[in-house]
Amino acid sequence: MALFRRNPERKAARTARGAEKQSQQETRQHQQEAEWAAERLHQDRLATAAEISSATLVCHRDTWSFILDRTGSLGGFNRYDTLPPGVNTVTLSGPNLVAILTRMEAISTDSLVDTDRAIATRIYRAVAEIVDGVDPAAKDGEPVPDIVLDDRMGPTPAAGE
Repeated sequence: MALFRRNPERKAARTARGAEKQSQQETRQHQQEAEWAAERLHQDRLATAAEISSATLVCHRDTWSFILDRTGSLGGFNRYDTLPPGVNTVTLSGPNLVAILTRMEAISTDSLVDTDRAIATRIYRAVAEIVDGVDPAAKDGEPVPDIVLDDRMGPTPAAGE
């Protein structure tokens, strides 16, 4: 009855396939847990942003146009506000911050356009960094730092300094 004899190579292959399948399932589970954690962090960030009465955004007019174009009516911005060329400051409310975070997060993860994804990611990270530094429990806390979207280096020292 050689038909029913166990083949050690087939058994080893089955064991390897089983281990690989289990490893893939564990990887999927870890990825799903990471996605849930990121979503919880994002939701907590939105709740904190909603509580901010005002924050100042410092950015180039083109960056502000990008934000206006992508947030649409969600941000409640006056689309007819025009800024002069160059770097400007814009006062944002908590709901404005929520709208910016919401749309920039969606664009940074879902957009097929590399340039939009890059710009949205930069804006999201800058706003998130400031929002994450706010303590919602502190009633008389420090003022919210400016959100600066300008990574230029400071002035270079003159020769000989």
